[in-house]
Amino acid sequence: MALPRILIAAALSVGLAMAQNATAQDGLLSGPTVEQVPTLLNYGLDGRLEPVEGRPELAAAELLAAQGGIDSEVSERVRAVATARREAMRMLMVDELDAVRVISDLVVAGEADAARDEMRAMWQRFEPGQPHAPLLDDLAEALGPEHADGLRAMVDEYWAALLAQRMGERLERRLGEAMAGQMDGQANDRMGNEVIDQMGGMPGDRVDPQLVMSSDDPVISAARQRLAFQLFQQEVREAYDQSLSRYRELLESINTAIETSDAQRASIREVVLEHIKDTRLEATPEQRRATMVRIYRELDEAQREQLYALLLRQVVPD
Repeated sequence: MALPRILIAAALSVGLAMAQNATAQDGLLSGPTVEQVPTLLNYGLDGRLEPVEGRPELAAAELLAAQGGIDSEVSERVRAVATARREAMRMLMVDELDAVRVISDLVVAGEADAARDEMRAMWQRFEPGQPHAPLLDDLAEALGPEHADGLRAMVDEYWAALLAQRMGERLERRLGEAMAGQMDGQANDRMGNEVIDQMGGMPGDRVDPQLVMSSDDPVISAARQRLAFQLFQQEVREAYDQSLSRYRELLESINTAIETSDAQRASIREVVLEHIKDTRLEATPEQRRATMVRIYRELDEAQREQLYALLLRQVVPD
């Protein structure tokens, strides 16, 4: 039957995750050890891997720096890599402002798939190779040859464990669909065969992180890219909040306080977008005043009074 095939695949994928968990738990009851090897693998009480905050390669570098034996100059180089990435993401929001607007409009319109496609296209333009760990080489250079191999091993170990867990979750969903009669037998078999043929072995076998991360198998490659894309989306959200959210709030406050027409709202939005492109998030007081004057000129007399009242409340709150 088809169902046992996907059951075997599900068990195998779960076994891979368990093997990673076992690696982190080895020695827990075997007495004291001389040296604790740094790892990003932290498991909750439910046995599930807890995702790190932000980029895994940066978390690994910071963990290595915190272990001691690394001087302040190296730690400063690691911080510089992180700062440069945040600034690059902020500037991406400016350089891709038109794409950000399209994505925002699609999200508002409920077109999630189209918004995701636009986001993927933006990612491809920003990082053509769509790497899963774009900071890894820079961080390895910042840490120096003494710690570079340890950094890469930590990142590979984390990604392999995360991939195993996410693929297991996907198989569980597909298994649920199969048992509910929502997936035909051939699709069921294909899903099971893909994982079994790629991962091989018996559930609970040790996983070589480097082999998993270097694999060009379509199943693993697709899973790896999905996770990498999710990390990029997270970076975009953070960069948006740090760079463009204040302009969105300005537009929302104007649209809430002033009864503007659709045409006026579109014109004011264009004024603000042009301001962002021209100033690249570094507007001078003069540039901000000039933009407010342009917005002012888009309004009639009654609306101008409403805008004045809005600005006055910001200067002299109730």
